[in-house]
Amino acid sequence: MADHYRMHLNNFLQSRGMANQLTWNVSSDGPPHNAMWRAVAFVRGSNMATPTPGLEMLPAKKLHDKP
Repeated sequence: MADHYRMHLNNFLQSRGMANQLTWNVSSDGPPHNAMWRAVAFVRGSNMATPTPGLEMLPAKKLHDKP
């Protein structure tokens, strides 16, 4: 499952009573028909990681592709 990282993050935060402290910063760049998307998760307002070079912006169609 391609979304397992979100499930693990959600389970981790829920087990500590912190699910409501997760926020997202979602942005796009490029033309609307071929936008590149970036999503960064924040816990308690802190960015806990930096995107991997080359993977920080992905076309929406790549985000929905099944492995």
